[in-house]
Amino acid sequence: MEKVPRRLILRAFPFFLFLVSLVLYTVDLRPDVVVPSDQLGKKQRTNWHGSGINDQETVGKEQKTNWRGSGIEDQETVGKEQRANWSGSGIEDQETVRKEQRTNWRRSGIEDQETVRNGIEDQETVGKKQRTKNWSGSRIEEQEIVGMKQRTNWGRSPIEDQQMVGKKQRIDRGGSHIEDQEQPDSLFKRLVTGQSQTQLEATGFACHSDVHTNVCVSNRPVRIDTRTMKVYAPFSQAMTNQANHTISPYPRREDKTAMEYVSPVQILQGNIAPPPACHYTHNVPAVVFSSGGFTGNIFHEFNEVIIPLFLTTRHFQSRLRFVVADFRPPFVAKYSKVLSRLSIYEVINPAANESVHCFPGAVVGLHYHDNIAVKPTDYIPEGYSMLDFTQFLRDSFNLKKRDLSQMEKPVLVLISRSKTRMFLNEDQMVTMMKTLGFNVVIAKPDTMVDVHKFAEVMNSCNVLVGAHGAGLTNEVFIPQGAVMVQVVGLNLEWVSTAYFGGPAREMGLKYIEYKIEPEESSLTSLYGKNHPIITDPASIEAKGYRVGRAVYLEEQNFKINVVRFRKTLVQALELLGRSAPLGKVF
Repeated sequence: MEKVPRRLILRAFPFFLFLVSLVLYTVDLRPDVVVPSDQLGKKQRTNWHGSGINDQETVGKEQKTNWRGSGIEDQETVGKEQRANWSGSGIEDQETVRKEQRTNWRRSGIEDQETVRNGIEDQETVGKKQRTKNWSGSRIEEQEIVGMKQRTNWGRSPIEDQQMVGKKQRIDRGGSHIEDQEQPDSLFKRLVTGQSQTQLEATGFACHSDVHTNVCVSNRPVRIDTRTMKVYAPFSQAMTNQANHTISPYPRREDKTAMEYVSPVQILQGNIAPPPACHYTHNVPAVVFSSGGFTGNIFHEFNEVIIPLFLTTRHFQSRLRFVVADFRPPFVAKYSKVLSRLSIYEVINPAANESVHCFPGAVVGLHYHDNIAVKPTDYIPEGYSMLDFTQFLRDSFNLKKRDLSQMEKPVLVLISRSKTRMFLNEDQMVTMMKTLGFNVVIAKPDTMVDVHKFAEVMNSCNVLVGAHGAGLTNEVFIPQGAVMVQVVGLNLEWVSTAYFGGPAREMGLKYIEYKIEPEESSLTSLYGKNHPIITDPASIEAKGYRVGRAVYLEEQNFKINVVRFRKTLVQALELLGRSAPLGKVF
C-alpha cells in the first residue's frame, strides 16, 4: 500500500477542522433546532414534540413545566412531592409523600388506579398498604394502612371509612352513621373485666358472673356440638386446673321459674381425645343464648333477650353467628329484623342442625344491666346508653321519626288491656282525650302481636297512655320528646317506676305518673275500703311475692276519674309545647 503524501494530509486538515466546528455549532449553539435537552448550568429550555414551547426551570429541585402547550402547569418537587397536569384538561394534583401517588389517567376526572396482579384496583400504599380477605374469606376487602388508618370496602357493597387508633376503629357503614369496631381480641375483652380480662389474655378463656347472668368468653377456637349443646373450649398451660362450666344462657339466673324453661350449655376444657370432628367450619365467632325463659311476653323478650343481645354483640358489627338454644320459631320470626341487624348470618337452630360447628371464638350467655336498661358506665360492656339502643331499633325497623319535629296533630296511643289492670270506663276516657284534640289510637292486644307493624304506629305517637304492664314496653319505639303517661295502681309504685318510668327518661321521653286513688281501684269494691289490702299493702307483701302479685297485679282493675285524669293529659300537652283547647271541661 502506498503511503499518503504528507503534504496532502496537511492540505486536508483545515477542511477537517471546519467540519468539526460545524457539528459542534449545530449541536450546542443553534437555538431553533429541536433536541431532547439543553442544559445551561441547571436551566433548560425544551420543545417536546414540536407542538409548542414548554418551559422547565430547575432551581435546586423545583420545576416549572408546560407539557403540551395547552397551558402552564406547575410541578414543584420539594423532597419528593410533585404537582402535575398530565392531560391538559385541568389542574390535577399528584403528591408523592414517600410512596403515595394520585393520578389522572384518562382526562375524565381524578381516578385512582393501580394494577394489583391481574386487574386494576383502587389501592393506596402509604407505609404498609395491604390487600386482604375479610374474616369469612368469602369476599375481598380493600384495605390500606396509613400508620394505623384504614379505608375499607366490605364486600364491595358500600365504601366504609375506618380509622384505627390503637386497636379501635371508627366505621361509616354505607355513609349512614358511625359505629365502633375493635380488633377481635379487644371485642372479647370488652365482655369481661378486672382479673377475668387478665385470665382471657393469658389463657384464651374467662367468665363473668353476677346475680343475673353468667357469660363465658373464648377468644380461641371452639367446637360446639349442637346435638348435646356441649362447647369444647381451649385449655392453656397457663390454666392452673381444668375447669368445666355449666351455663344457662338466659339472664334471669336468680328466677327459678324462668330457668325451668332454659336448657343448660356445658363448656368442657382440657385435653379431650379425640375431639369431635368439625362438620361445619365458620370464620366468625359464635354467640350462644336461649330464647326460652319468659319469651312470649314482650316485656321479658326485650328485657331478657333483645337488650342483652344488643349489649353483648353490638360491638362485633354483625360479624358473628347466633346459636339459639331452646329455639322458638315465633320469637325468631318476630324479631328477625333485630337479629339480622346484629348478625349477617342465618341463625343456627340446634334442634334442626345436629352437628359439630367450629368457630374461631365464642360467647356463651348474655350480659344484663337492669330492667329495660342500658347503663353507660360501671356495667359490662360499658359505653352504651338507652339512646343508642333506641336508635338501633329505629334502624332495625326502618322507623323514620326520631323526634316530634315532623308531627302536627298530637297522636295518643292508649294501651287497652283485656284481662288484668283493665280500664273499666275506657270509652269515657277516649271521649275526653278527643275533646283535648288528640287523635286517639286504641292499641288492643291483637294489634300489638305484629311488632313490625306496631313499631310504626308507636313511631307516630306523641303521648302513650297505659296501666302498668307489658304493653308499655312499646315505649322503646316512641320518638324522643314524646310523653309516656303510666297509670299506677295500688301498691305498684316501685315496679311502675323501676320497669317503665326510669327507662322512659333514659330514652329521652317525658314521663308522668297518674297514681290512682283507692276508689278508682276495683280492689276497694272487692275487699272494702278498710281492708288491709287498701290500708296496709305492706302487710300483704310481707306474706310473700306470690301473694302480693295475686292481689295487686292479677285482681286489680281501674275505673278512672276522668275529670282528674284530664288534668294529667293537659300536663302532657304542655310538655309537648301545646295547650288544651278552650271550652267545656269534660
